[in-house]
Amino acid sequence: MDKVTINPCLKYHSLKMLMTLDLNKAVELLAREYGDSFCLDISLMNDAERERCMDVSGAVAIVRERFWIIEKENGEDLIRRKDLEKKIVDKGQK
Repeated sequence: MDKVTINPCLKYHSLKMLMTLDLNKAVELLAREYGDSFCLDISLMNDAERERCMDVSGAVAIVRERFWIIEKENGEDLIRRKDLEKKIVDKGQK
């Protein structure tokens, strides 16, 4: 039986926002979720994705979501893992 490969992608809003994450805790949680062998793509959100993550109030832009975890299952549809995003944020709080 072939093993189903899930390749998560961490899409981040900006480098500054990425650096606010506890990356050690994020990798630990992803390893627990996906097992001991997975490939993690890390990529910058495109302009449309960044706009979806922000609210603009007057002259101030508020970033609601610093990053997304997106699963790509064997070339199939993309699935956003909000549950993992929440765990990463919750466990990374100091």
